[in-house]
Amino acid sequence: MATTVRVMTKNQRDVDFAMKMKNHVKWNQIQADWVRFMDFDPEGCFIAEMDGQMIGTGTVTTYGDKVAWIGMIIVDENYRRHGIGRAIMLACMDYCKRKKIEVPKLDATPLGNKLYLTLGFVEEFLMDRREGRGGSFEYAKSVRKFEKKDLDDVVKFDAACFGAPRPHIIERFVGEYPEIAFVSRDGDGRIDGFLAGRKGLNAWQIGPWVASSNTTGEELFKAGLNFLGDQPVFFDIVAVNKSILPLVCKYGFKHQRPFVRMYLGENKYPGILENIYAISGVEKG
Repeated sequence: MATTVRVMTKNQRDVDFAMKMKNHVKWNQIQADWVRFMDFDPEGCFIAEMDGQMIGTGTVTTYGDKVAWIGMIIVDENYRRHGIGRAIMLACMDYCKRKKIEVPKLDATPLGNKLYLTLGFVEEFLMDRREGRGGSFEYAKSVRKFEKKDLDDVVKFDAACFGAPRPHIIERFVGEYPEIAFVSRDGDGRIDGFLAGRKGLNAWQIGPWVASSNTTGEELFKAGLNFLGDQPVFFDIVAVNKSILPLVCKYGFKHQRPFVRMYLGENKYPGILENIYAISGVEKG
């Protein structure tokens, strides 16, 4: 049986299939996430087919030519262990090569980790998805809603922490979900943290959540939780930030499942990981 990997399109058939695959593995994305992937990288989203039947998905989100994130690698369970995941990954890696991306990265599930190691990816650090609920909290006056005038300063602050500029991610999240977008400025008016989020199928997802200190990180977190009230919340934390685990435990957030950050080639742009409290999502980094 012949396997092909083609570019995903925004036609409803492709989007419905992508959602079907995502729902089958019980991930949190909604249709707007798939549309966003295709808006960011129209030639970097893929569907695998076997004899004309759609059987798998994969996406790439690029950050200039420095870094790209491979995500949403899902294979129909009836076709697993037949090299489909590898074929999708090779398409994603080829896209990164054509775009001259210096460092492809991904955040792996335990199942995917074994495949990615065989393709040359190297483990960087452990990650942890946390789940809980919002609440009612007062937060510092230095934290306020994100405004359009904040964007350039936030993008510059975030680029140093993440390792590459990602204005399209920040602007899109803030534009779609302004109600859960907050910034913090220090006494001199400089950005020292921000938090964004988005709605998911199973829970709201917090991230990116970036701060230069634990105090700022906590105040931003309280602002986000205060907006969310009693709604369910997910976010993905990095183990190398030693401040985050005590903080999320303090607010009752429990372990859901693990991931592993991985990269291909030389890890030229690691960012400032102690400032990353939650990533934007395992599919986007």
